[in-house]
Amino acid sequence: MRFLPVLIFRIKGESMLPSLKEGDYVLVLKTSKIKQNDIILLKNPKDGQIIVKRVLSISPDSCFVVGDNPEKSTDSREFGWVPKSSVVGKVVRRIA
Repeated sequence: MRFLPVLIFRIKGESMLPSLKEGDYVLVLKTSKIKQNDIILLKNPKDGQIIVKRVLSISPDSCFVVGDNPEKSTDSREFGWVPKSSVVGKVVRRIA
């Protein structure tokens, strides 16, 4: 039997409204295989904290991420492209 590496993460803040709201829990698959429009967990390049953002664009070794609520989001528009090595995993389901 094979087990997939998964995490449960609690959303903080309003950067992903309306898709995800503060207090929501999400199931995260630990993977580096991401594509455009995926919602991912990643290490914030500014302070190393784990954040959740949507992938807007991808290059071979980095990605450009944004919040769904741009007025409340600190994202690649501020800190630039993020190395794929900063990706923790991909959100696969919201848990109410």
